Amino acid sequence: MVEALVQSFVSAKLEDREASVALYAVASESDGEALVARLSKRALAAITAMLRTAPGVRFSQPEFTAFMLLSSIVGATRAVLEAGASHKIVEDLRRHLVLLGESYLHKAGTCRKFRE
Repeated sequence: MVEALVQSFVSAKLEDREASVALYAVASESDGEALVARLSKRALAAITAMLRTAPGVRFSQPEFTAFMLLSSIVGATRAVLEAGASHKIVEDLRRHLVLLGESYLHKAGTCRKFRE
């Protein structure tokens, strides 16, 4: 699940790098903040639903876990894009975000098989 989330997010941002960087800049303006809030709400709802359906694991705070996961993906991707990163750095970003996400979710979740 994390792999699909990371790959989809990064690919969407890379589709038009210049537009993505411009949107990050606009996001800090008052009109941009409202748009970001709406998009974040949709993304968080989708990630929370994903976490609730993850096989073999339960999250005591799925909404906050989704928030932390999304924030780490968004922040790192933004930093890489704004730095004008090379193809190699973007590939490293993808790989490391998957490692980060999987490690975080592993620690944040409770495996059902160990509780039963």
